[in-house]
Amino acid sequence: MIKKDFWDKIKIIFTILTPITILISGYLINLTLQENEIKVKYIEIAIDILKTEPAKENTELRLWAIKIIKEYSQIAISPEIELELINNSLINYLTDHEGNYITDHEGNRLTTN
Repeated sequence: MIKKDFWDKIKIIFTILTPITILISGYLINLTLQENEIKVKYIEIAIDILKTEPAKENTELRLWAIKIIKEYSQIAISPEIELELINNSLINYLTDHEGNYITDHEGNRLTTN
């Protein structure tokens, strides 16, 4: 039996650990991407809720939507903006199939309201 020296043993260890490390890294990256995708979906739902007209019946839902945006957004919402979102709907601009804003003859963006 031939004795393996230190570097041969290191080479064997790294040969075994490399695919395991790649597998774990890929899993963690995929997990992070899935979590970010879920956050984006929640924010989209919250924005859709905030586009509706505020009413006494949907105040709790609007508060939930604001909480979701505050939790998942990387930009903080001030108390003033929060109050504005509770009392007013977001403006929903019309866009074409390419995402360009649709405007009137004066260049003003058209809304769904």
